[in-house]
Amino acid sequence: IVSVAVIIAVGVNTDGRREVDAHEGIKAAVSKVLSATWQRCKVHFMRNALAHIGKSGRRVVSAFIATAFAQDTPEAASQQWRNVADQIR
Repeated sequence: IVSVAVIIAVGVNTDGRREVDAHEGIKAAVSKVLSATWQRCKVHFMRNALAHIGKSGRRVVSAFIATAFAQDTPEAASQQWRNVADQIR
């Protein structure tokens, strides 16, 4: 996890619906125009992940995922993601 500036853009899909999260056109534009990488928002990541968990398990899974976000170094975060995945499996 690295502290960086953030650009939030809203795109419109082919159905005319507004999209903020992981819009393919926005990701392509960010890469091409800004030569930057796409980083998923923690809040949206958490919402998407918990949508696949039954209500009874959401608190536990949320706590596991939060431990990965709390790491001090990229290496520690990567190792914790592996631990979290193993625990959830």
